Amino acid sequence: MKCTHDFGFVALELCPVEPQDNGTWLCRATNAQGQAEIQCEIDVVGDSGVSYEWVSPGEGKERIEELEDWINRPKADLMALEKEFEAPRFTEQLQDAGTIGETHSHTFSCNLEPVGDPSLKVEWQHDGHPIPYSNRIQLGQDFGTITLLIKHLITQDAGEYTCIARNDKGEAQTSASIIVESVIQVDEPTILQSLNDNIEAVEGETVHLECRVAPINDPKLNVQWLRNGLPLGDANRYKQIFEFGFVTLDILYAYPEDNGDYELVVSNDKGEARTRCHINVAAKPGLIFTPQAPGSNMVDNLEHHMSQYTNIALALSEADAWQSGVEQPPVFKCQLNNVGVEEGDFCRFETQLAPINDPYMKVEW
Repeated sequence: MKCTHDFGFVALELCPVEPQDNGTWLCRATNAQGQAEIQCEIDVVGDSGVSYEWVSPGEGKERIEELEDWINRPKADLMALEKEFEAPRFTEQLQDAGTIGETHSHTFSCNLEPVGDPSLKVEWQHDGHPIPYSNRIQLGQDFGTITLLIKHLITQDAGEYTCIARNDKGEAQTSASIIVESVIQVDEPTILQSLNDNIEAVEGETVHLECRVAPINDPKLNVQWLRNGLPLGDANRYKQIFEFGFVTLDILYAYPEDNGDYELVVSNDKGEARTRCHINVAAKPGLIFTPQAPGSNMVDNLEHHMSQYTNIALALSEADAWQSGVEQPPVFKCQLNNVGVEEGDFCRFETQLAPINDPYMKVEW
């Protein structure tokens, strides 16, 4: 509703009008001298709220009727293909990409026939597995040209890519490979600290093997333990650690059956390196005649324990054992050796300290 009173022009607009607007409408003007009135009748014809008449201009009605007839055509005509298509075939195969640097982009492209087959489906695989969704990867299919765009290459993108096309008549596929060169320079594996040549242990003791390997910045560096030339089996007694070039293997409870040659194999794309150690676990006798009190056979136990960590001679003795109530100041039994290495290389300092197993001892570097 809009009212207008401008320079003697008075108007009332109703838009849109409704049936409840029917009736007599009166306009009254009043001032200090008197008043005047004028009226009229309005009759609004209702359309029940729905208009069934065509109101669009032009040929729109005829076009919509044609579309409705095509949508509502018989089911047999709807299911039948308008054109018979052949089995898919690649008129242009995928091409190997060669070696491309990391962070670059690459597009795999091939041409496929038939064009316009509604039953044709295209699938991409990487090393035999479906390619997962990623915002780095964009798939395209336009008039028979099939494309796979990798916007930002990473080393994990290396491998073989396969395009598989299927329809009701058959299947076709084409493959190509790509090598992604990492921006990080990776060297051939090396052993910075080898395993100890021989380790003697008694049944029930924990055997510890450790070494240092390089490079530590290679995500594809593989570490494998072998026993007598065969891969080390899975057991909860075996605890393996590989962190930042530090490799360890702990046999938590050794048996005589664990005797043998243990070998660590470190490999990557540039080569491999190996280091070996022989473990001899002595079986416990059926009858034990040696003292079992705490502190007994300390020298033998120390030799077994130290041989797992270092090759230097044992400088500690039974007299260096901690004794409760006896004042025993710290004593270094051997000196640290000077080490000269290049920046970024591995270096190790080791010594032997008494008293042994002092619960109040604090060591600071």
